[in-house]
Amino acid sequence: GTALLSQTTFAKEIMENIVKMISLGNIEVVQYETPDIESYPFPQVLEGRLFDQEGKPVTTFDKEIEAVYTKDGEKIVDIDMNTGKLTTEKEEALYEVNNTLIVKDKNLLNQYTCFEVKLPSYLPEGYAFDRAEFYKEADKEVKDSKYISLYFLNQATGESIYMQQRYADEETAYSLGTDEIVEEVQVSGVKAIMTGEDNIDWEANGVLYGISTQGKIDKEQLIKIAESIQ
Repeated sequence: GTALLSQTTFAKEIMENIVKMISLGNIEVVQYETPDIESYPFPQVLEGRLFDQEGKPVTTFDKEIEAVYTKDGEKIVDIDMNTGKLTTEKEEALYEVNNTLIVKDKNLLNQYTCFEVKLPSYLPEGYAFDRAEFYKEADKEVKDSKYISLYFLNQATGESIYMQQRYADEETAYSLGTDEIVEEVQVSGVKAIMTGEDNIDWEANGVLYGISTQGKIDKEQLIKIAESIQ
């Protein structure tokens, strides 16, 4: 799996060497080269607070460490290096349940957004629309959302295709950092960014699009899905 080193917000601080940067205006992807560092000391705010699966204290970020835990054995999924705030897997799951609206009827999606949601007319064999998810701010009703998350599921394999669509403006613009290969490709004549073999991002008609697969779909199919969103 991916080492913890590259999963945390801390990773940005040590991935100093920028190999390539591609910008589409509201979307930017930066390819870093990760220095060959075997381990990296914790900031003081984390000392004595992180443990491995066996409950032994972890004192450095190490390339071999894939996950860290609290003293009580709760898996940690996010670390704020400035404040020392730890978010556990359980906390994240509970937050998502309480703050997510799930919509299963694809014909109702435009009732919740401030832009027109467009679904792909092409999906690889076995995949079908499963659900849309919206973030509920302070448990309020979802209306005129600038964001929608879409999931397409292969029932036979359990694998999914994730897609996000955003109304394009300053608030929704985003930047991604990766150590995978980043390249410029075309989606229906529009500049797009391919990250690795299984992520593509582009902007069209005032909407930001991102598609992510689980590595079972090749690059050509991924572009074909993207181009079928008309």
